[in-house]
Amino acid sequence: MLVACSSKAAEPAAGSSGSAGSAGSAGSAAPAAGSAAGFTRREIDCAGVISGSERAIGGPIAPGWGTIPKDLQLLPPGAELCGNGAVNGNQTAFIRSPLFGQALADFYAPAATGCAMKVDVNGNDTVQISMAAMDCGKTRRMIAVTDSTYGFYSMQVY
Repeated sequence: MLVACSSKAAEPAAGSSGSAGSAGSAGSAAPAAGSAAGFTRREIDCAGVISGSERAIGGPIAPGWGTIPKDLQLLPPGAELCGNGAVNGNQTAFIRSPLFGQALADFYAPAATGCAMKVDVNGNDTVQISMAAMDCGKTRRMIAVTDSTYGFYSMQVY
């Protein structure tokens, strides 16, 4: 499940047309590592991530990692853990970071020893969605999902 902070579309790069999304605590636009081609993801602080995510999941975001396994409690350089909550009954961490697409999958690849790791980026000219998935068979699965709108991702373990 993708958790977003705005129901409006991402702002395409200069020269393209489209509508800009908004979030009360979103900052200025800034390029993101591994960003989708043609998109500039907007910065957002943890207050904005928490507020938008609580609305999206219909429940609270608590401080800390919750029950995310210790070996997956990893933050990319410059990232910030905003908290955790339940999404479809699965523990989910919300992390403010510019990582997107292959860069996000590459960050978690060392924790995926013995597991299949893949990345999938889909979308259109309005928004791109990135999913980095680690599949360890019946023992554990992890998925990190983000989009081209804001600089944060949700990481779910199930």
